[in-house]
Amino acid sequence: MQASRVKRLVAVILFILLALPFTASGQTDDTAKITDIQVKGNSKVEAETIRSRMSLQVGDVFSPSAVRNDVTALFKMGFFDDVQVEAEGFQGGLRLIFTVVERPIVRSFAFEGNDNIEAAKLREKLTLTPYSVFNPSLVAQNVEILKLYYQGEGYFNVRITPVVVKLNDKEDKVIFLVEEGDKVRIDDIEFAGNENMSSRKLRKAMTTKEYNMLWSWLLDTGAYKLYEFDNDLERIKALYFNNGYIQMSVGEPDVVLDEKDNELDITIPIHEGVQFAYGKLDVSGNSVFASEELLDNVKAKTGDIMNREQLRQDVIKLTGLYGTKGYAFANVSPIINPDVDTRTVDVTFQVEESDLIHVNRIEISGNASTKDKVIRREVPFFEGDIYDTSGLKKGSDRLKNLDFFEDMTITPERVPDTNEVNLRVNVKEKSTGSFSIGGGYSTVDRLMAIGEIKQRNLFGNGQELNFRGQWGSRRHNFTLGFVEPWLFDRPISLGVEAFNENKEETTIGYSTKSVGGSLTLGRRFWDYWSISGTYSYANVKFYDVGASAIAAYGQEEFDDKTISKIGMSVARDSRDNYMFPAGGSKSSIFGEVASSYLGSSDSYYRVVGDSVYYFPFYWDTVFSLHGRAGIIYGFNGDTPPVSELFYLGGINTIRGYDWGEVGPKAADGQILGGNKHLLFNAEYTFPLLTAIKLYGVTFFDAGDSYGYSHKFDLGSLRYSAGGGFRWMSPMGLVRLEYGKVLDNKDPNQTGKWEFSIGTMF
Repeated sequence: MQASRVKRLVAVILFILLALPFTASGQTDDTAKITDIQVKGNSKVEAETIRSRMSLQVGDVFSPSAVRNDVTALFKMGFFDDVQVEAEGFQGGLRLIFTVVERPIVRSFAFEGNDNIEAAKLREKLTLTPYSVFNPSLVAQNVEILKLYYQGEGYFNVRITPVVVKLNDKEDKVIFLVEEGDKVRIDDIEFAGNENMSSRKLRKAMTTKEYNMLWSWLLDTGAYKLYEFDNDLERIKALYFNNGYIQMSVGEPDVVLDEKDNELDITIPIHEGVQFAYGKLDVSGNSVFASEELLDNVKAKTGDIMNREQLRQDVIKLTGLYGTKGYAFANVSPIINPDVDTRTVDVTFQVEESDLIHVNRIEISGNASTKDKVIRREVPFFEGDIYDTSGLKKGSDRLKNLDFFEDMTITPERVPDTNEVNLRVNVKEKSTGSFSIGGGYSTVDRLMAIGEIKQRNLFGNGQELNFRGQWGSRRHNFTLGFVEPWLFDRPISLGVEAFNENKEETTIGYSTKSVGGSLTLGRRFWDYWSISGTYSYANVKFYDVGASAIAAYGQEEFDDKTISKIGMSVARDSRDNYMFPAGGSKSSIFGEVASSYLGSSDSYYRVVGDSVYYFPFYWDTVFSLHGRAGIIYGFNGDTPPVSELFYLGGINTIRGYDWGEVGPKAADGQILGGNKHLLFNAEYTFPLLTAIKLYGVTFFDAGDSYGYSHKFDLGSLRYSAGGGFRWMSPMGLVRLEYGKVLDNKDPNQTGKWEFSIGTMF
């Protein structure tokens, strides 16, 4: 094909030379000019596009080599099967006519024989597109792409043949005929040269596994997937590098196919070298921080085994330290100097401090409903401020916790030739208003019906308005609330709530009906701290009071009461996500006083301290520790209302026990609320199916509630442990957890399943 094109090109050039005028001496006039250039035969490719690839232009002196180069350039476009050039005299010079034969377009692509991989997945890998010009070399490239993909999925012997079907003169269809073959199983993975690292440990670092007939078919392991195997070689290197073998290398694996059994034996050659430890650690180029301060933030220590991943984390830590001081573009590079004789590595952290970076502009986009100020006030920067990288995380966490956005990013972009950055805040809003009715069930409240109207971002101002009603076999309540988080555009919150609640607490011998409301003012300060004050008022009526309750408390304790109280809370909340925290903590101390001076029937005070910490671990797992302690006492000769005492047990306190079962009891078994309590919870949560937000949980609970005649006593704590599942479903949080009682103080309490769900339609 190429030879025939060259012959035609030579013939064309000879024709052009014969067409040139002759001088008197019989020599050709090599100064003949091109007076016109025409393009013919094109229908899909514009003539101007073709001319743009040609070096020859009208007015140029004719050159055979230039014609040859232009023909070659047009062929390289990939759009033509043939290019011919003709010349004719025109206006005292030459007219060149380029006639092209366009390739057909490919109307569609199809696959046949792909039994195990869907055509949609194969089509995603193609670089070919429908209605593009047919290009044989591009088709061949895509055959190789498909082969690599198949081999990456374990089909080592796949064969793919492209077939071109002529639909008409201008359109083709390409069919990829696939012979998948069977998946090649890995029979054996061996290592050669690994004297200091066991083969078992190396295999554990790999994703590629040997085929096991018991579980490989279920877990999709045991197949030779090329791209995963290449990554495994890097994982092996990383394992060695993180254990001090910085001069190790991995050779070309020996992969042997047993065609009869369709199995692979793989041998991976390894050169380990010697193990290195850290020698001298130093810092250079630093002036903002003292060397001692920087080295105090480094985990690597002289004498420790060299660890490349640890070193990388140290560099990140030092770079982040500079970022918190406004040196956002500081660069830290570890300079490594190994000494083979002493088997040590001296490391110098070379610092390029750059300059202080300031915020130039804060630009917000993507918000159709939410007002700019609602977003801007959560970003802890103003124009002109020093850019602090830790502030970027704070702003991201705050915006996420608003729960107004499906997606959100804050991207710093450096302004060219300045020491400033623009912060681009891009959000993708989600619905913040809801109307829902439905039902639910919990082991505490039993069956319930729920209705709610809520708007969490009222008029785009970040305000919350909600009305909620709940009807159940044990509880009926109605709540109307409004929250303004930024009163007068300052970090002052205002909350107003009215409620009507009816509780049928048969397990403690009485039921209550409460009607009232509350007013709360809060102030956020520093980064994570807040303080709030609350006034609340409620009328409480007791009914269905049992004889045991009257005997335990006295009849006068169940008279109608008015509770008027004021409270104050100080809290620090650094959780990275309010729904599923993976880091940070929340701690608070709350105190309230009810008094006859405020119009309350009884005078009492309550103090509660509460704290929970979240610790992220590997593979997106989280460990948390929670503790709470509280007291309530009367004064002026009064006792607190029995409805205000502490009752422990159930899914929200100590799992495995019935609600109210943990604490003091009368001689006849009547449950008595405590005026003091301790509660401890330890949990470990781990993702099961992150796509649907399904998590597993294991826990250990401990706590107790104490009567007036008892002091806090750690020796009397009740214990339980267990596990379960949590699912953030479209209907709300679903919890299914089993708690096993770990003490034998009450033979009736051995353990139980706890279940709760709020179903919304």
